Amino acid sequence: MSGLATRLYKGEAGLNVIGRRKLWFSIAATALLIAALSFGLRGFTLGIDFTGGNKFQVPASTGSITQIEADIGSVLAGVNSTSKVASTQRLGGGEGTYEIKTSPLSPEESFQVKSQLAEKLGIAPSKISDTQVSGA
Repeated sequence: MSGLATRLYKGEAGLNVIGRRKLWFSIAATALLIAALSFGLRGFTLGIDFTGGNKFQVPASTGSITQIEADIGSVLAGVNSTSKVASTQRLGGGEGTYEIKTSPLSPEESFQVKSQLAEKLGIAPSKISDTQVSGA
């Protein structure tokens, strides 16, 4: 080590940290206040793990992610007009799968979405996995 790091380690840097403790406490308190205000004013964006919903996993070989989003969006609108797609992402490398998270659906609606989506994509419904996630 050389330079400032060595002088700090050996106590030779000549920084008056203790003498200016009120300044450092003020900086720390300001940072904590900003963090607390950001939580209070903006709030939290909770995912389906906390709010509940459904997850569908579709083989990535069925099309592009934008095509899958559009297809499941139109299927959802036909099955339940209040449901929407919460998020879509690609999982895994190579072939991989797309995971689509939606707002809560009843078991019957989930079955309808799965079968209509499979029909739209031209695959067997068994290729699409669906999971209901209960909110915390």
